[in-house]
Amino acid sequence: MNIQNPEKDQHMNWDKEKIKSVLPQREPFLFIDEVVEIEGTKRVVAIKNIKMMKAFLQGISRAGL
Repeated sequence: MNIQNPEKDQHMNWDKEKIKSVLPQREPFLFIDEVVEIEGTKRVVAIKNIKMMKAFLQGISRAGL
């Protein structure tokens, strides 16, 4: 991975292990599961998979989503 020049990685999907090699956060504070797009140093598109059973979603009904 080239963190100094992320434009080289713009078409690559970053999995969780690659993300953890860049970010210091770990579970339960790692809120990114996959990076799907990088636009230089301006923009990153990432995915976080959320299950309804997560504690921080208690009180949210499916109808409210």
